[in-house]
Amino acid sequence: MDTENADLTTMVATVVSMVTLALGFSLLALNVSSFWVVFPIGFGAVLPIAMNVAEDYEESNREDSEESEEESNRKENALEELKRKFVDDEISEEEFDRRVEKLVGTETVEDAKEYVERSGDETTSEKIDKRAEFEKETD
Repeated sequence: MDTENADLTTMVATVVSMVTLALGFSLLALNVSSFWVVFPIGFGAVLPIAMNVAEDYEESNREDSEESEEESNRKENALEELKRKFVDDEISEEEFDRRVEKLVGTETVEDAKEYVERSGDETTSEKIDKRAEFEKETD
């Protein structure tokens, strides 16, 4: 059981326990003769059901985050390979832009350049800027 799951289940257990105790003792204070029924229902039925719901929720979130993490890692690896090919002059700038646009799903080349700059690869960013300046000068 991971930390996040333990935190959620602990919170659920605490809330259900506190509500059960508060309700049971409130009924006792009000002289309700069957106050004791709250305890087996709260601790015997509500608490296990709430814990199962919390665990199912966490499991579905964990699966979703693992899938999105795998997709993110796949894209990052592909982008790193693309950057390496571009830096090593194995592909042209146009091919790099086209592939980055397809991979990242950006709308424009500028968006792709911003993405590369945000990723922290200064070598690739600088090379892109230099090529863009060169193209402007030759136009």
